[in-house]
Amino acid sequence: MKIIVSKTNDPFYNIASEEYILKNFNEDIFFLYINKPSVICGKHQNPIAETNFDFIQKNNIPVIRRLSGGGTVYHDLGNLNFCFIQYSNDQKLVDFKRYTKPIMEVLNSLGLNASLGIKNDIRVDDIKISGNAEHIWKNRVLHHGTLLFDTNLSNLNLSLSKDDSNFIGKSVKSNRSDVTNILNHLIYPISIIDFRDKIAKYIKESMSDAKEYSFSAEDENSINLLSENKYSTWKWNYAYTSEYICKGKITIDLNAFEVEIYVKNGIIESIKGTSESKIIKELVGKPHLEILNRLTIK
Repeated sequence: MKIIVSKTNDPFYNIASEEYILKNFNEDIFFLYINKPSVICGKHQNPIAETNFDFIQKNNIPVIRRLSGGGTVYHDLGNLNFCFIQYSNDQKLVDFKRYTKPIMEVLNSLGLNASLGIKNDIRVDDIKISGNAEHIWKNRVLHHGTLLFDTNLSNLNLSLSKDDSNFIGKSVKSNRSDVTNILNHLIYPISIIDFRDKIAKYIKESMSDAKEYSFSAEDENSINLLSENKYSTWKWNYAYTSEYICKGKITIDLNAFEVEIYVKNGIIESIKGTSESKIIKELVGKPHLEILNRLTIK
């Protein structure tokens, strides 16, 4: 197994790294990274429904769609992300217990009471500190999870939508849970870097063939291209969403009009509402993302 610790906090690069490792490495990999503030949504979700657009826009928090399913999560410099990418020769490719076990062993070694929740989340004293998801590609498994170590929980809550009832579609919806930071439960405080290094050391010592690896110049070039051409694009992060209807109000000349917006491939296909104004009709054909600052969803 190769252990890779990312040298950057760029969320686009790190999310792209997961796909690159999955599809271009032959060895088993354990990957650790810390992202700058960002919102990471599941592959089959609607990021507009999952986020508080006003807050993330004002705070320049990007939204990135990942390869795996599951719910939307918030990353920042107080959150550690871990990722196992391995071959599996048996029939049980999806196995949350297998990949969360070593993480829980590290947490328990620090004096925490860690356990696996019914939604495949890691919990400390029965409060969520980690969400987990998996993706299968051929006979390789990508398992990744968050570890809320010293995350800004206020910004986490403000970044994520608390009500997606005005969106009608087939996108997967997140199940929100109360969360806590690992740091709050430690007897002796440590830094997130110390915490990261303890996990890397545990994996290295528990795997007889484990060794550290740094991305080559060729690796980095390929990851940067994937980041630029896929994970930084509107097409992947927003237009990949399955078709949906969004209910809300559009304000024109201080007047608010109830509307239903039908969106397909990220583009407004039609608008139904109490106003047939030219301005509203001109919104048809535009990306839904572009008009959110004119739309009140509530």
